[in-house]
Amino acid sequence: MKEYISGKPTFDLRQLIHKRENESDCFPFNQGTFYYFYSARYALSAGMQALGIRPGDAVLVPSYNCWTEIDPFIYGKIEPIFYNVKKNFNTDFEDLSHKYRKNVKAILVTHFLGFSQPVDQIKRICKERNLFLIEDCAHAFLSVKDGNFLGSHGDIAIFSLLKTLPVPNGGVLLINNKNIEYKPHSKK
Repeated sequence: MKEYISGKPTFDLRQLIHKRENESDCFPFNQGTFYYFYSARYALSAGMQALGIRPGDAVLVPSYNCWTEIDPFIYGKIEPIFYNVKKNFNTDFEDLSHKYRKNVKAILVTHFLGFSQPVDQIKRICKERNLFLIEDCAHAFLSVKDGNFLGSHGDIAIFSLLKTLPVPNGGVLLINNKNIEYKPHSKK
C-alpha cells in the first residue's frame, strides 16, 4: 500500500467572498501568507513541510483528536507523540513536559470547539525549547480571545472552512512566522 493524501479543491473560496471597494478581507485572509487546500489535513501536511519537519522528526500532538489529522503524520513519516488533554479540553502541561524528546520539532495545539487553549503558556514552552507552534483552528475559524484571533499566535495555523462555512471543502494554511516559506510542489 502506498501512503498518500488525495483530493483536489473544487473551487477557490474567493469566489464566495464579495468585498466593497474599501473593505478589507477578514482574518486569516487579510494576512500576507496563506494558502488554500482541499482540507485542513492537506494544509497541515504542507505546514509541516514548510517548517522543515522531516521523516524521523516528531511533533507533540493532543491525544484527543480527529483521526484524520494524523494522516499527514503517517504520510510524512513523522512521529506523533500524544500528550494528555484534561476533561475541560485544556492541555495537560505536566504530561506535555514529560513527552519532550530530542527529535521533537513542534507542538500542535488544538483549539477544541473554537475555545482557546492557554496558547501564551504553550508559546513560552516552544520558545524555551526552540520548537515551532502549530495551531489547529479547524473549529476556531473567526474565534477570538483577548482581542486576538485564534491562529495568530503560532508559527503556522490551519483552518477547516467546511466546519464553519457552508462550503463542500476547504482548508487554509496560514504562515505567521516571516522566516518560514512554503514552496508548493510543482505540477508534473
